[in-house]
Amino acid sequence: VPGAYDRLLAGMTTLHHDSYRKTVRASVEQDRGFPLESISVPTLVIAGSDDQLYSPALAASMAGRIAGSSLKVIEHAGHLSNIEQPEAFNQTVLAFLASLG
Repeated sequence: VPGAYDRLLAGMTTLHHDSYRKTVRASVEQDRGFPLESISVPTLVIAGSDDQLYSPALAASMAGRIAGSSLKVIEHAGHLSNIEQPEAFNQTVLAFLASLG
């Protein structure tokens, strides 16, 4: 997507090193066995249609385990849908928040 690389690079250069390390650690150490069925709050699961790290199929599986959750697949986006398709991502999140009343 035009401009996505530049936005990604700009965002990465402003990251705090400690925060980034914590994010990477959390990704590696996440509890993949967490009982998603126990989530009882409104939940939005977002996936990029071209995401090769967390595929839309995985997102659909996760959403299927969370009662009442919403799943949105953002077209023409990979793992960084908020950067690759910022308008679609923002519209998706804002619509979800508005639906909460």
